[in-house]
Amino acid sequence: MKKVLTLQLHRTPDGESVKDGGPALVIEIINSFKRKGYSVDSMSGNNMDKYKQGEGLSPFLQRIHKAKNFALDFDKKVFDEYDIIVFFHPSTLMGFEESDLPLEKIILFPTLLGREYQSFMEVPEEYIKLEEKILSYKYIIQSPSQSQSRLLITQYQVEANRIIIQPRGYSPSIFPSKERYLKENISLNNPLCLVSANAIRPQKGYIDLIDIVKFCIENKLFIKIIIYSDIEKSTNSTYLNYIRDFIDKINKNGLNDYFDIRPAIDQKNLDNELLKYDFAIIPSIYESFGKTVIECSASGLPTMVFDDVPVYKEFLSDDNAIFLSRTPKDFYKILSDIVNDPEKYNLISKNGILNGGKYILEDLYDDLIDKIEDRLCIK
Repeated sequence: MKKVLTLQLHRTPDGESVKDGGPALVIEIINSFKRKGYSVDSMSGNNMDKYKQGEGLSPFLQRIHKAKNFALDFDKKVFDEYDIIVFFHPSTLMGFEESDLPLEKIILFPTLLGREYQSFMEVPEEYIKLEEKILSYKYIIQSPSQSQSRLLITQYQVEANRIIIQPRGYSPSIFPSKERYLKENISLNNPLCLVSANAIRPQKGYIDLIDIVKFCIENKLFIKIIIYSDIEKSTNSTYLNYIRDFIDKINKNGLNDYFDIRPAIDQKNLDNELLKYDFAIIPSIYESFGKTVIECSASGLPTMVFDDVPVYKEFLSDDNAIFLSRTPKDFYKILSDIVNDPEKYNLISKNGILNGGKYILEDLYDDLIDKIEDRLCIK
């Protein structure tokens, strides 16, 4: 039987409740290899107490510290047992030297790159330089979008023939589709309920919603944002400061009645929650793909995204999603128009379901495994 080893610093796939894209990606890739007949083993830095993050270091420097300790104690002979080695996130590779690695067996799933993080937060130059170094090693990289692939080529000098581009997907068994109709009881005094199920962190752009919600309320378009997120579980000081700033701004603007932050829930329970709401809103500033968007829109829930995130235009259009400006006045106008056009609302729901048919997770990932085998010359 062919064997795969997956390595990740911060994700433990076994027995983990899937509440965001990171563990979901790891589990989905593992399941895809298993469907193709592979035996899969996983190693995670989170399982190893001696590789705890360096106290007092910034989050990105903590990753470097943890990665170097992880690689230092890793028995490189283990690589010999496997046909394919999967690394999740560039930081997992940061402690390995090129000579340590069986490059002909390796594929990296970058998730977010340092220069992508720079779109919404500061990244130490030391991290960027180390990332550039490990991305220069000649293994295969899997990217979910043309947008990220261009960045790999132009800013990291990765050769195009080293990149496999394959979009992420959603599972209809977890997010079954149901056509939506605009509720008749929505009026000026019954708030529209907008749901989001992403972590509260700088990348996800939640603070941008405060001025938008305030403008809508002042203009008698009552909206309420329901967010599913584990707000106190992050160990990243940057994320915790963002959460506290977000909540503080909600309080200072007197918007407590219009934001409802709830604990994150497992993906298997999320679909039932989506049925309760009028729209999904994904206010991200940057995404390498944005799987939550396809999960929501393919379920039939009309989904709002901001038009300054390039990757969304690779798999969404005005027919199957709602592209918004971050300007409160423009947001208000577009939302008002849709609320007054039930036929358009229903059409976006129907087209979201149709579009989702192109992004079935199992089909995409089974095809991806075939592409990986072809690139790594595995029979």
